[in-house]
Amino acid sequence: TDVPFIGRLKIAAAREKIIELLKEKELLRKSETIMHTVSTHERCGKPIEIIPSKQWYIDILSEREKYLKAADEINWYPPSMKTRYITWVENLKWDWCISRQRYFGIPFPIWYCKKCGKIIFANEEELPINPIEKGPSTPCTCGSTEFIPEAAVLDTWATSSLTPLINSRWGTENDISDKL
Repeated sequence: TDVPFIGRLKIAAAREKIIELLKEKELLRKSETIMHTVSTHERCGKPIEIIPSKQWYIDILSEREKYLKAADEINWYPPSMKTRYITWVENLKWDWCISRQRYFGIPFPIWYCKKCGKIIFANEEELPINPIEKGPSTPCTCGSTEFIPEAAVLDTWATSSLTPLINSRWGTENDISDKL
């Protein structure tokens, strides 16, 4: 059977096309108008569509005790911030999602093998590297030399410590660190 491609349609048009296709195939059993709550974007008011996707995380929860012990090794100014920190750590509920689907930001230095799907990480000596502009320096263990670059970028909190390095053009021919 020939299924029309709906992936590039706008959401409302795709919904209409899906209903049309279900009717054509006589797979639509019932249609009725319902009312339900839909979250909307705070600025434009459009409905929010949740799109499940793979993300990158930093494991926070398994290190909770380590973070609580660290509170005793820090000089807190003002001292009340220690209590705030401990409360925050004790109430962590999930690991830190550090990937964002934006067109700007620091890219993950990661590729996926086109043949076997294995994740390929850049070697530390190659950093910084933009995986969209340059591929891995070695073939995949399966022998393939074709890769798909990671499209997500790092969360800005995950990269904030890199700002001085970025501003100094770290890793480029204009890197000022070799002049210091």
